[in-house]
Amino acid sequence: MKKFKIKLLFVGMISIFLLPAFPTNIKPIIIGFFGLTILCNIDVQNFNFNIKYFLITTSVYFFLIISLTYSENIDYGLRKLETMSSILVFPFIFSILSKDTILHIRKRRTSYLWIFIIIILGINIAFFFSHLFHYKSAIFVHYITVVRIAQGNFNIHPIYLSMHICIAILFSFFLLKNEKKWNKILILLVSDIILIFFLMMLLKKGPIIGLAITSIVFFFFNKNRKIWSLGLVFLMSLTIAIYNISEGKKKFSELVNIQTIDNGNFSSTNIRYTIYRYAVGVIKETPFFGRGIGDYNDVLINSFKDKASFLYLERYNSHNQFLSFLLSIGFVGSSLFVLTLFYYLKNSLVFDNKIALCVLLFYLIVMTSENILERENGVIFFSFFMGVLPILFNKKTQNK
Repeated sequence: MKKFKIKLLFVGMISIFLLPAFPTNIKPIIIGFFGLTILCNIDVQNFNFNIKYFLITTSVYFFLIISLTYSENIDYGLRKLETMSSILVFPFIFSILSKDTILHIRKRRTSYLWIFIIIILGINIAFFFSHLFHYKSAIFVHYITVVRIAQGNFNIHPIYLSMHICIAILFSFFLLKNEKKWNKILILLVSDIILIFFLMMLLKKGPIIGLAITSIVFFFFNKNRKIWSLGLVFLMSLTIAIYNISEGKKKFSELVNIQTIDNGNFSSTNIRYTIYRYAVGVIKETPFFGRGIGDYNDVLINSFKDKASFLYLERYNSHNQFLSFLLSIGFVGSSLFVLTLFYYLKNSLVFDNKIALCVLLFYLIVMTSENILERENGVIFFSFFMGVLPILFNKKTQNK
């Protein structure tokens, strides 16, 4: 029976790393199955719930629930809480892990990274070739659109597909660092080239900048020549690719001439800059507790009505996770989120977990331009990776 439970645990781990391949309506079932495999491996006699970890990592979610009490749009608030429920679910799952379960999970830790890399590679290849014969050479232009609207239940916003690609590339760096077999090194390098190819077709600035900065941090922490050579080639390739794509050069040049959209320049950077200015104004009105999870977005959108009709009609959100929390739960609630991030950071540094540190840094950078914890494909993977990577790669097992 014990052997069966351990096998079930591995199946659960594999299924959760395969999660990007499942359609939207199946993802909750896979997460539920993963949680069930953890429950089946609980050591009842020595059960120990990690209350400190659970309370720190879920505190912002409980404050969001409290903010419903001063929200008028309860339905919207409940929908948001449902979308963001991974902030509660994954910490609970990882809080009930026994030391034995952790040791079993760690045995195949590199295999899980391989699985994620292969599945992200496979998804992009499948999306690409499923529309190649229809669009032909135009697929290079339309790929960013087809992944968002032409995949049925597999639709995914280009930002989040770009984030998955970047995480897969970061995972490959850690595998390359320790890999000795040349056939596997070659597979990883070819995979990275293909993934960068898809990343350039999606051409989303936030994830690309996040990947570039995180890569520099990774290479800084690793002193050997192989890693430094890989890093130099990677960063040069990324820069050359962006420079030689006219749309890429245009998008990144926006960053040196940021202004509001009042003059009619509706670039993504200018749109965000304008939104941030309005968001700061709204935050100043209720700085301590915010507007509540149910009302914050409506209040922000209404602030656009008189002077930024384009933003009002398109119903733009804050496009910044930190501003979003300040809008909804103010400085008091946001401080709990900062506490959670500091906890993850401290954990990564204390246990010398460079992969968890780099993934955290990547998500933090992307959070400055996207509300990733308010979309399923953002919050699920942030919550999962911030829980599972310490378990897999901490230099020593945490005390429960």
